[in-house]
Amino acid sequence: MTKALDIGCGPKPKNPFNATEVYGIDVRDDIDRGIFRADLVVDPIPFPDNSFNFVTAHDFLEHIPRLIYCPQRRNAFVEVMNEVWRVLEPDGLFMSFTPAYPNPAAFRDPTHVNIITDETFPAYFDNVNRWASVYGFKGAFQIISQEWRGPHLMTIMRKVAAPDTPQTEAIPDVSMHTPPAPAAAAAPTTSATSASGDKPKAGSVEEWNYKLYHDEGSHALDPETRRMHESWFSEDTADFWRHERMMEPLFHCLSHTHNDKWLTVGDGHYGLDAIRMMRRGYKSVLPTNISGTFLAEAKERGLIPAYSEENAEKLSFADNEFDFVLCKEAYHHFPRPAIALYEMLRVARKGVVLIEPQDKYADPPVIPGEDQPSYEAVGNFVYALSRREINKVCWGLDLPAVAYKNICDVYLPGVEYVQAKDGEPLFERLKAETADAELKAKQMLIKPNVLLTVIFKEKPDQATIDRFTQGVEGWTFRQFEGNPHLKRTRTW
Repeated sequence: MTKALDIGCGPKPKNPFNATEVYGIDVRDDIDRGIFRADLVVDPIPFPDNSFNFVTAHDFLEHIPRLIYCPQRRNAFVEVMNEVWRVLEPDGLFMSFTPAYPNPAAFRDPTHVNIITDETFPAYFDNVNRWASVYGFKGAFQIISQEWRGPHLMTIMRKVAAPDTPQTEAIPDVSMHTPPAPAAAAAPTTSATSASGDKPKAGSVEEWNYKLYHDEGSHALDPETRRMHESWFSEDTADFWRHERMMEPLFHCLSHTHNDKWLTVGDGHYGLDAIRMMRRGYKSVLPTNISGTFLAEAKERGLIPAYSEENAEKLSFADNEFDFVLCKEAYHHFPRPAIALYEMLRVARKGVVLIEPQDKYADPPVIPGEDQPSYEAVGNFVYALSRREINKVCWGLDLPAVAYKNICDVYLPGVEYVQAKDGEPLFERLKAETADAELKAKQMLIKPNVLLTVIFKEKPDQATIDRFTQGVEGWTFRQFEGNPHLKRTRTW
């Protein structure tokens, strides 16, 4: 049995962790729904210590003032965090979902008096810095993940023992539900197939990604996030223009593959990559993700004919089942991306396409100084790609050819909501900053931040080579002579 508390719950407590018992706190009570009255600006949470496995706060913390006098000075936000820590069982989880800086949604509501940033919890309430301890914070949290969901910052933290506070209580079982078992048949139909594989380890990045995708469909999104999600389907926005810049070089050079069978991996937000391809005339594209929640909604809306739930490290498909596999801006999220790449190569007959962040510490121009890791707010290491790395994969597998292209991508907040048309101020700024970055990259002053890669498993014909070498500017096409000791067994 698990228990959850949703603070600032409104008329119905939310239960994202699927607890068996759910309670709420609000400024008015509703005992029939398990809601208890407390004004957490001045009142404690009306439950004993160590009462809950989970505490959640949706669109609530931004309304808690940081400092009040009632009549004594009180750091209200810090005291709320003390209360959350107090009522959680040891190793219990706290999830905050709040509009945050720099998104305008954090500021425009006049009742938002507590502006959260992506450094607030890791710096002030974690188990390393604990800067809020000087303001009276008595607890400590391990930061499990942070992720931007539209204008909201979602932070998940685990209660740990505060310094000099021994933790002797038993740690409760806080594991999530098991993902669906692999589908019996690999071939998708017009309904979803599922091949998520083994249950993710409790507390791992994989588990949070699965949970967030699997249990939060667009019906559960707040209005601002839903608005952003809907903007992704529009083809006239500045944000769509950004993504077209990444895809267009591939559309041009691989236009002859319209009748080929494609698979997209990590295409979790409604299968947008597959949708873009199908709108460009690609006839057979199957989107996949570790969870099919948003993909199911895309299918219900008639945007995709089918989808499959897939763990990129353990694809359910047969060898060479697809002609090409596309992985766009997902590879760098994978905890073990090399395994995923070999899986994609296994199920692809002709090749694998990657559109991913580029490693700035490899390939010229190399950034001077010691290389430093990059981590996203959700907790995962950003596994950026390099040409050298892909070359070694090709040499190791004795593959015939690879094509590369660099581009500079620029993101500006709000580009999701403005049209990509001349005279639109934000779009004009986006174009100008993108052009400036591309110029500096050509002058070797900066390094492009996106790498487009096509790994060929079959030796491409001359027409394909010409598309990459004589078509879109900036492609590097490289053919490999192959391992001289394997010439008698080589298939290309």
